[in-house]
Parts: sequence; C-alpha cells; structure tokens
Amino acid sequence: MRNLLFILGSTFIQSVVFSQIVSIKVKQTQPYVKYIKTTAADVLANPEWVGYKEPGNCEYVLDLNKKTSTYYENGVFGSTLKFESMSKIGDNVRIKLIDKEKVFGIVFKTEFNYNIKLGTSSYTWYNEFGDYTRTQKNTIATITVGN
Repeated sequence: MRNLLFILGSTFIQSVVFSQIVSIKVKQTQPYVKYIKTTAADVLANPEWVGYKEPGNCEYVLDLNKKTSTYYENGVFGSTLKFESMSKIGDNVRIKLIDKEKVFGIVFKTEFNYNIKLGTSSYTWYNEFGDYTRTQKNTIATITVGN
C-alpha cells in the first residue's frame, strides 16, 4: 500500500510539474552571431558579432503539457510549433523546435532556452546558407508560469 501511494504521489507531482504554461513577454532583444554551427551557450559566451538592442513586442507561450510553442507579435498570432525535444538541467530549460520560414520555406532547427529563476531567455537557430548560428537574447522580458 505504501508503494502504491508513493507511485501515485510521484505521478501526480510529475504531471503538475510538466502541466505548466510558460509565458515569455519580450520587450527588447539583442542578436549575437558566431560564424559556425554551434550552441546557444557558445554564441553568447564567444560571439563574433553583436548587434544593437532592438525593441520588440512579442510573446512566446510554451505549453509544456502539449509540447507546443505559440508565438504572438503585437498581440497577433504568428505560429505554433511542436517541440522536437525538451530537457531540463537545474533551472535551465532547453526546447528544440523545427521552424519553417514563411516566404521561402527554409527549415530552421531552433532552440529556445529559458531560466525562470534568473529571468533569462533566448532563441537560437543555425542558418546553413549563411553558415552562422544566431542567438536572439531577450534582454527585457517577463517570464510567468501558470497552469
């Protein structure tokens, strides 16, 4: 009986932990680039180019239960992407997605990283045509968690 309660309790805790909606409202971003295929951490630690801070008005709504990322710009729906994978190391969450550019149909493997405790987030992709990895660091953003 004790084992059954432990299993049920563990299952309940896991479902609560992963049945969250994470909203990231972005007011300012800054681009970082490295001219190779690499990781977001590498781009931010050793960028070869850093752009100006840019104003923004967008929101990413990450549904950890449905494994989707929905993007809004100026309050208008942009797209919904399915997670390819999701991992968590400490307080850092990494979500990998496949994004398709609307005009030319170019496919980008993208990575969304966030840390609720630190209030940080970024969006990274590799452009095979330009041979560079770009990380869009959200320099002014509000991260909220709901159910």
